[in-house]
Amino acid sequence: MLGETLGMADFVPTLEQQSILDHDADRHARVLAGPGTGKSATLVALINQLLANKPAPRIKLLTFTRAATGELAKKVSEHPAAAAERPSTIHSFAISVLLRNPGTGDFPQPLRIADDWEDNEVVRPTLARRAGVRVTRLNNLIREMAANWESLRPEEDPRVDAEERARFVGAWNEHRQIYGYTL
Repeated sequence: MLGETLGMADFVPTLEQQSILDHDADRHARVLAGPGTGKSATLVALINQLLANKPAPRIKLLTFTRAATGELAKKVSEHPAAAAERPSTIHSFAISVLLRNPGTGDFPQPLRIADDWEDNEVVRPTLARRAGVRVTRLNNLIREMAANWESLRPEEDPRVDAEERARFVGAWNEHRQIYGYTL
């Protein structure tokens, strides 16, 4: 039985889980399912199965949130073969790629991210002054910019004046070059 050979005697995959385990290892994959559907157990079984191959493939486990990463790390750590595969968030992985490849994007060098104190006490107040807006208004402008990055479909908030937006974008570009951070 598959579960026993993987050190997971109580894991018996459903048909959907088995299709994941039978997925071509030479192709990328993603699994989308709700809570409690057995994603983690299936993933641990898949990792154990893949790591049994010679040579073992390179595996990277990515999640959307730190909470999900912590939960997955705990589940993966309980299985010796899979324990070496430390999961990370997509954000953390992307930052690590940028740090390993300086000059890849249009980011200040060296790339760094302000901590919460620096962001609240230095970055946002000085950026707000430079853009000629209050910090609360700046937060709205930053949210608009972030939403556009996340959706990859720029949508301008009709409540934001075009001149204000232009001042903010100009100030943001200048400010991050001077202070050497990325938001």
